[in-house]
Amino acid sequence: MVDGGRREEVTVDVEVADRPPFEPVPCQPLETTARIRRDDRRRVMVDTIHDGDVVPPAFLVDHLGNEIDREDYFESFVRERDWGASMIARKLAERLGLDCYHRVTISRVLLDFGRFPGSTSRGADFMERYAINDPFSELLGPTQKRRLLGEYYDRISDEMELAIRGKRIKIAVHTYDRTSPSGAVRPEMSVITRSRGVERGHQGARDVFDELYPQVLGDFTADPVLRDRISLTLQKQHIFVEPNYPYSLPEGSVEVRSQVWFFFDELRRRFQDARPDTVDHLEYQLVWRTLLDTNLRLAECEAFRSYLRSFRRADGGTEQLFRRAADAHAEIGDFLRRDQGRIIREYRDSPERLNSILIEVRKDRVWELDENGVPRSPVESFAERVGDAVAEAVHTYLEHDRPAFW
Repeated sequence: MVDGGRREEVTVDVEVADRPPFEPVPCQPLETTARIRRDDRRRVMVDTIHDGDVVPPAFLVDHLGNEIDREDYFESFVRERDWGASMIARKLAERLGLDCYHRVTISRVLLDFGRFPGSTSRGADFMERYAINDPFSELLGPTQKRRLLGEYYDRISDEMELAIRGKRIKIAVHTYDRTSPSGAVRPEMSVITRSRGVERGHQGARDVFDELYPQVLGDFTADPVLRDRISLTLQKQHIFVEPNYPYSLPEGSVEVRSQVWFFFDELRRRFQDARPDTVDHLEYQLVWRTLLDTNLRLAECEAFRSYLRSFRRADGGTEQLFRRAADAHAEIGDFLRRDQGRIIREYRDSPERLNSILIEVRKDRVWELDENGVPRSPVESFAERVGDAVAEAVHTYLEHDRPAFW
């Protein structure tokens, strides 16, 4: 975007359109020294979920039928968007030799796929938010919110699951503000693999999803060797990195949810191989639906979770089903703990386990911002440095570090 020494300014605006909420974005693979082997390319994914700019027109009418003014949400749109994340994702994918990266197109101001489904209360803490953001959480009515989650959140979730299947490394690209709410200047980059629950001293994913999820799997969402290889390579390129800072991964993030989902998917495969007689039983089917409901979207699963955890009552036939399902849940737990945790050890050390890493880049390093934080022009040179360094780190990990699993 440079013409005669001048950097062309970009007009910032929302795209009001009906578009697929999640899409592969084609890119041109480059012949670089960081290009990974053909077999590995099928197992590496790059994505970004917070750099979308689309708001479907159906959600620009409030619950009273009045048109929502642009001024009601535009400031939040600018503040919430991960400016530059798609640019970095494309450059990283090209240098790895991938033919695409994946992108959520829906604006974060409307729908945040990195959070659990629900509606955010006004003034909620950043880490306590739900998928439907303020101000739309106040402007939209229940029918609109149900449609937003059903037609967009669920579709993104289904298509993201298909895209991740078979992958061994998933790198999510995000960008964050130059300073924290307290005014402290953040590092140029952070590499994040630790869940907020573990960081705060409780059991994280076990508390949110199910007690059968092994605590040892919740410590990190990726091999620490890969995390540190990325950090080291960036530091050697004079890009300052602070791992797992200034915040950790919320349990509603794709990184945490995918770890839980893939573990329970593997546990189901092993259990049903050993106990094929359980496949058609309703109580076992309910347990597996609940364990795999990591985006917390199914009301039946939420009811069963409350029956297990809070000892709530159920009526009639539901009580009988839940009682049998509780016995099935206990049986699956016994199966998981059998042989001194052999299943957990094998899964924990498996080279087939998904490594899911989130990288944060400071917005002001990849965009020139005005005094109000509005992006004016991209700084592609820094995005290229990040793409070069992270691609080199992934290449080195796959060629030299991969056997060193924790």
